[in-house]
Amino acid sequence: MLPEGASSGRPGRVREDIADAETARTREIRGLEVDVIPGLFQTADYARAVLALNAELQGTPADTDTDTDTAGFRIYDDRLVIVEMINAQLWLDDPANVALYAKTWEWLDQSAVRGAHAHRLIVRAREALRTS
Repeated sequence: MLPEGASSGRPGRVREDIADAETARTREIRGLEVDVIPGLFQTADYARAVLALNAELQGTPADTDTDTDTAGFRIYDDRLVIVEMINAQLWLDDPANVALYAKTWEWLDQSAVRGAHAHRLIVRAREALRTS
């Protein structure tokens, strides 16, 4: 069933209309775009850190083979997560998946720097690029 006002003219447009309807009824959207260095180019320390973080978020032992694929996602009022993949969108509304993405968001939000501290980091990175 399409939301009120949804178009059925183009196949991709239906999905866009449904997403627009979800956005309209949502009070808070938290969005993230993630980039991870591809495996072939990762250092051993970087790969271990990515695996450890993924294991921590999923609540699995750090020595297991866990999936480290990442993508952008948006959390809609802690009721829906839309994950953007190269070839698909995943719409997740079961509480366990929504909770996993909310936990990921909270962890990243707590580790983020803001304001003057963020500005200093950017200036230092820019200076490092100029001198290299």
